[in-house]
Amino acid sequence: MGGVQFRICGMRLRMLEENQILHHHLQQKPDKELDKFNASMGGEWHDGRKSKQ
Repeated sequence: MGGVQFRICGMRLRMLEENQILHHHLQQKPDKELDKFNASMGGEWHDGRKSKQ
């Protein structure tokens, strides 16, 4: 039983670390990630954060 709990704890720790890395990455480059997402959706979204030309 202890081995199973040890593995579960390790999996939870790995998931937590991966989520923290992803969250940090998305905070660092939100506009670039948003632009990539918009391009993958087949268009460009215009919102109030960007100047209109």
